[in-house]
Formats: sequence, C-alpha cells, structure tokens
Amino acid sequence: MAKHNLRKYRSKEYDRENIVLLFGSTNLLWDVKKVYQDTFAKALQQYNQKQTRTDRRIDDYFEHVSDKNQDMAVEIIFQCGDKDFWEDVYMETDKEKQNKENIYKVYNTLLEQLQKEMPDFKIANAVVHFDEASPHMHVVGVPISRGFKRGLETKVSKRSVFTSKMLENILQNRLRKTASVEMFIHFGVLVKEKQKGKNHDLTVAEYKVQKETKWLEMV
Repeated sequence: MAKHNLRKYRSKEYDRENIVLLFGSTNLLWDVKKVYQDTFAKALQQYNQKQTRTDRRIDDYFEHVSDKNQDMAVEIIFQCGDKDFWEDVYMETDKEKQNKENIYKVYNTLLEQLQKEMPDFKIANAVVHFDEASPHMHVVGVPISRGFKRGLETKVSKRSVFTSKMLENILQNRLRKTASVEMFIHFGVLVKEKQKGKNHDLTVAEYKVQKETKWLEMV
C-alpha cells in the first residue's frame, strides 16, 4: 500500500510529483505506528500493570497485533467523477492548474468531515493521486474500539467501527452529499445518486483496489 500510495518505486507510468499529501508523512508505516503509540499507550500501560506474569505483558502493541490474523489498518478510497468526466474537465490543459486546486479542495473537505464523523477511525495518512485516469484520494487509518473486558481496554477493531450502519449513514449518505455539494461548487456537476439496492460507491472502490493491486503485482 505504501509503495503505491506514496510512489515508493520507479515507473514511467506514474509521476510522483502528481500526488498531494493531505495528512501524515511520506512514511506510511511510521504514520500508522504513531497512531498506535498515541492511541493505545495508556491502555497498554494499564494492561501490563495488571499482569503478574511477565510473559503475558505486551511490549509493543503494534508488533503484537501484527502477529495476529486481523487488519492492522484500513484503507478507504474516495473518487468523485469517472474517467470520462475527468477526460472532459480535468484534462483541459488551460484549466489543469485550477482543476487540481479544486480537486484538492473537494477531497480536503471530505477528509475533514471523515475525521469529524468517524472519530474512532484514526487517520494516519491521506494522499490524492492526479497521475491516473481519475483523481482520487487514498485514506489509511486505524479503527479503534473501547470497553473490552479482556486484554486491552482499547483495541484495534475494524468490525466494531465499520458497521453496516456506519457504511450506510456516513460513507454512503452524509459524505456522499458533501461530495455532491463540493463537486457542484467547484465543477458545476452533481455526484450520481447511489444505485438502488446496490452499494455503488463501495463497488467502485473495490474495483479500484483490484485494478491497482494487479498493477503493483506487475510492477
């Protein structure tokens, strides 16, 4: 993920200059580790203080989770407009600079709202790609859940944070409406309505991940 998002490889197909870092640093692993350190330090200390056996203590929660079969972080991909739209609008050379600035504003607004709407999804890194068919934003964060009786009181838990209610109400409803308003303000177009009975935006995201994963394997 770090290699693709932050262009940690050389390729004629991609231009590292055409990415904009909105949050975090150029070291994705360090960004995720920092979220772990800032978020779980207190819970880890409290857990270790209760342990009478040294072999049950956890020195590093990040390394502890990495040894388990669970997600350590989650990536969300935002894309407003399809390939055809950006070929007509974004690729106009006389407006390219202004369009980049407008895209930046759209995704920065979505990122800010995501942080407010989902405080238990601690964002580690966010970057916008301008060097592919459609400008899009990669957001990597750590899902946090609290109130556990066993182990640490605060843990990483994708299942607790990314519920069907959250996906529907926040990602597919409120954030979609914000995206539509922002696109209308900056580009004069509205985001397409979600297809009835189908998680259209999630399908697009899954397709994007599959496409980029294949490209990374080829690289």
